[in-house]
Amino acid sequence: MTTREHSHDGLLGAHVLGLLDAGERSGLEEQIEACEVCRVELADLRALEAELGEVPPEFFLEGPPEDGDLLLRRTLRQAREEEAVSQRRRGVLVGLAAAVLAGALLGAGYVTGRARTWWNGGESRS
Repeated sequence: MTTREHSHDGLLGAHVLGLLDAGERSGLEEQIEACEVCRVELADLRALEAELGEVPPEFFLEGPPEDGDLLLRRTLRQAREEEAVSQRRRGVLVGLAAAVLAGALLGAGYVTGRARTWWNGGESRS
């Protein structure tokens, strides 16, 4: 077959999508059976159609959806709320860490003072 005989005018694509009537379909299927190039092209189109089937429909929109502004506002509000929660949580953790550190320093100072008093035989030197 020559390249000219492979000019299907989009019939293979329409065949993959199931858009051909019975007459067109039977004629095209005969050509596909007789031609290796047509079978390869048909297999490629079927693989492409399967891959496109996995793409979410939102990707095919022409511009933002009608309620796009509302969706954007909701998304931004949720992001801000999540950031605020994260900052509060971080503030609480820093406060707890500071309290633990202060307690440890006070405890170490108390233990050091008691040990110094003990070493001096119970006398406190000022």
